[in-house]
Amino acid sequence: MEEIPRDVRIVEFQPQIRQLLNWVPIPAGKGLLSTAVQLRRVISHLEPDIIISFMPETSLPTSITRYFASKRLFKWIVREGNSTRIRLEQVITNRPKRLILSHWIRLAYSAADHVIAISEGVKSGLVNHFNIAPENISVIYNPIDIERVQKEGKELLSFPWPKEKIILGAGKLTKQKGFDILIRAFAKLRQRVHARLIILGIGEQKGELEALGHKLGVEDYVIIKGFVPNPWAYMARADVFVLPSRWEGFGHVIVEAMACGTPVVASNCDFGPGEIITHGKDGLLVPVGDVESLSQSICRVLEDQEMAESLRQAGFKRALDFDSKKICSQYENIFKKVA
Repeated sequence: MEEIPRDVRIVEFQPQIRQLLNWVPIPAGKGLLSTAVQLRRVISHLEPDIIISFMPETSLPTSITRYFASKRLFKWIVREGNSTRIRLEQVITNRPKRLILSHWIRLAYSAADHVIAISEGVKSGLVNHFNIAPENISVIYNPIDIERVQKEGKELLSFPWPKEKIILGAGKLTKQKGFDILIRAFAKLRQRVHARLIILGIGEQKGELEALGHKLGVEDYVIIKGFVPNPWAYMARADVFVLPSRWEGFGHVIVEAMACGTPVVASNCDFGPGEIITHGKDGLLVPVGDVESLSQSICRVLEDQEMAESLRQAGFKRALDFDSKKICSQYENIFKKVA
């Protein structure tokens, strides 16, 4: 919240009638109707010209609000930041409910004035699985404040930095992020390289990951640090950053690590990493879930200093393509087009 300018008004919804429509389980866990009712009150009061909604959790209530709008109609932009199909499959196991929600997403997104996808992969998913018209979708990558990342990357750490080679991972401790794959790759790597693994993040898999480290005999060399307010200070000091995800919408931490001047190894998952990284030039890509390939690629970076330096330099240059100034201008163009 502290990063939001003071002149930006924040309205927090209170789920007073969350029990309504809860038979449609969405990832946010709130009733769609509850959110729509509260959103309509806000819209009636503020009378916005443009609304941009993020992900189905807010986009579906927005579609309800727009359908029943009695006053001036606002322009509506949907922004999708992950694989919609995979998220539905992971969250909703009941197939009939998933089909209903998929149909609703198709209708809602097709009715929006424009759709922004966070990557080309997310765009293709919307086109192929939800029949959204490709000409109504723009791809705008996640922005990164290069100047801020570099500045905060130089800040001192209270955490005692190990003397060994450091492999760093960061993200929610969930199945999607694949930290179990990373720990297995690290266990293989430890037979060859004296290194430690640090993982930044919180999530429901923390206990499972710790148990896996114990099972593989590397618990003394794996540090699950939890949430840290300044992950860039860790990235800037790491010898290699690893993203072992099973799927992504984009892979924002890849660009953050590049901006910190850290070599990156990532799984070539759907979607994002393959759009950010050119394999062998500004990072290394490995097949999803391939423990052996991941271990070998990390070893290459740790052992080949010439290659590591080349990846650092090319990676930083690539990160500049995602600087917030460039990305903000793309959003501005979309707003002008829609308005």
